Parts: sequence; C-alpha cells; structure tokens
Amino acid sequence: MALTDIDVRIELSALYRILHMFGMTDLANQCAGARSVENKNCSFVHPYGMFYEEITASSLVKIDEKGKKLNSEGPWLNDGCINLAQWIFNSRKDVNFYVHGHANDVRGVYLDYKKRKESFIYHFKSECGVIASDLSSRSLSFDDGFHVHNGQHPRMLRLLIQKKYSYQTAVVLNHFLGFTKNWDKEITEKIVWPEISLKVARVKPFINFNATECKLIMKEIFVNG
Repeated sequence: MALTDIDVRIELSALYRILHMFGMTDLANQCAGARSVENKNCSFVHPYGMFYEEITASSLVKIDEKGKKLNSEGPWLNDGCINLAQWIFNSRKDVNFYVHGHANDVRGVYLDYKKRKESFIYHFKSECGVIASDLSSRSLSFDDGFHVHNGQHPRMLRLLIQKKYSYQTAVVLNHFLGFTKNWDKEITEKIVWPEISLKVARVKPFINFNATECKLIMKEIFVNG
C-alpha cells in the first residue's frame, strides 16, 4: 500500500507498463490515474502524447481537484484524463485509482485475462503438460530444459518465446526454481532475454497463486509423470 506520493508514482507507472504488456492500450490515448496519498484533493495523470511503455514515475503530473497542474511549467495534459480525474476523484472519495479504456481490444484482453485468472490452475497444469511433452520428445530432463549451453537460449526460454507457455506460468516456475537469476548471468545475448527477464519481473506482483497446489502439479507432471 502506498505511503507516500513517491510510492503512488511508482505504482501508477508500473500499472501503465502492465497495461502495455497486456496490450490494453490505444497508442497514446486512454489513461489511468491515481489519487495522492499526501493530499487527497490531488491526483496523478500522465502527460499527453506519451505511450504507456514510455511512462515513468517522474514523468507523471500532479493536478489539483480542479484539474490544474501544481507545476505550471509541466507538460501539456489530455483534457479527457483531467476530466476523468475530476469526475471520479471528486465524487468518489473511496476511489484511489482508475483505468480508462475505449478500444474493443481492451475489453477483449481484459475478458481473456479475467477468464485466465479464474481458471489459473487449469492453465498452469495444461502448460506444464505442454512443457513436459516437448522436453520428453527431445529426450531432455526437466533440469536440462533450464540449462544454458555456451551462453545460448535454453529450451525453456525458447518455449516461452514461442508462446508454448505463458508469463504467468513462467512466474510460478521461477518462484520455485529461481532460474531467471542464473539465466541473467549465463545467457550471453543482450537483446531478447533481458527484455523477457524484465517482463517476468514486472508481471510477478500481479500473479496470485496457490503455491502448494502448483507445487503438487509440478511434482505430478515433472517428477512422477
């Protein structure tokens, strides 16, 4: 929970990045906002013209309850975002953040995400089965799938790139195995893997799962299977 406005800035900028990762954007349009914890009559919005993946904590702009920038020298803001901040935060004191989207793709991505969340265990088990099948077809053990040979992408990374399993499943596997730390050290290419490593780290806070249940599934498929 945010204790200072610095925390709010960090969390809101992280939200923008997550929205970008899930494709819930419409170029530089749409917006998200968060209420200040230091002054409940103020809030934060993003500068107009910035893409979601470009937004940082320091780039967010603080406005008052009338939609006026506290720093008059700050960047130009989207009138729609200002209006939303006023309408929502001024009328609903119990609301501390909002996400606004208007593209059909946004709704589609959200519904897909909601469905996946509701059946997370099913998808995790299914994707573990896909992984086990692929490794078995190549006569590779589960451990072999994570092994980095001569700095090259291990089989498990190639499967993730090929979308044979999701970032959600990668987060769970990494929770138990911590393979990303080893890959960060051992994989020599510095373009594809660093970006994927960052995505796994950014998705992690948003993935809630039953560790015991997931561990049993992993044991069933990769040890006893």
